[in-house]
Amino acid sequence: MSNGWALQSCTSHLLSQNFMKEFEVAYQDSTGKQSHPFYTSWGASTRLLGAIISSHSDDRGLVIPPRMSEYRATLLPLYMGDKAVIDSYTEVIAETLLGNNTDIPVQGQYFRARINSSGEKVLLDARDVRLGEKINDWELSGYPIRIEYGPRDITNNVVVIADRISGEKQSVPLADLKNAVETLLEQGQKILFEKSQKRLRENTVLCETESDIAAAVEAGKFALYAWDGNETFEKHIKETYKATTRCIPFAGQFIDELMPNLESGKMRTIFARAF
Repeated sequence: MSNGWALQSCTSHLLSQNFMKEFEVAYQDSTGKQSHPFYTSWGASTRLLGAIISSHSDDRGLVIPPRMSEYRATLLPLYMGDKAVIDSYTEVIAETLLGNNTDIPVQGQYFRARINSSGEKVLLDARDVRLGEKINDWELSGYPIRIEYGPRDITNNVVVIADRISGEKQSVPLADLKNAVETLLEQGQKILFEKSQKRLRENTVLCETESDIAAAVEAGKFALYAWDGNETFEKHIKETYKATTRCIPFAGQFIDELMPNLESGKMRTIFARAF
């Protein structure tokens, strides 16, 4: 995460036979006897939402990765002048982005969504409030693309696209809108991934001694250590430094580059503090 701590994103547990005995689940084994199966638990939970928030968000609020975002863009019209003209321009924008689309209600009196046959959606904020108020709300909400427009933009047949991830704004002709949004979504996904990958690499520290592990953990880093599986050492690290074995990485990851040589009987292991 952005503070250097680890988060277990998924879970896998061997729950033995206790649940199966309690609920009287049994089968006939190869010897003809009744036996209780061993029960396992595998899953991802709502902690993944916490991972997204903690990994990508900034001082301006939430940042949603484009591939995780429910909406490809939020439409923020500035209602000045003829409202019917602005609503008509909204229809053109939705058609440009989605093709044939259907209007669907979402929570709140002034919010509507548009969806096409592929499930792609945009969200319309139809509140008659200052544009700055809308911008602030959607900055905090973290959707990757905002599309802003008012009477002057309609006259020039353009919109203003605001990229939540890079913070940049640009005026785009309506004819180029779809391609511009597609490009920004792809770029935004790449930026967030590479930023997270860079943070992970830079905050993983090769450790050779216990004091190295202590220093790394205190600095909010991941301590990469060649561990022999000794449970006493693992318990000592947990009790002394509040760090635990977080991961034994698969071969072929950047961890191998940090620790190219590994003694027989040892494992490349990451110790870190965790949520």
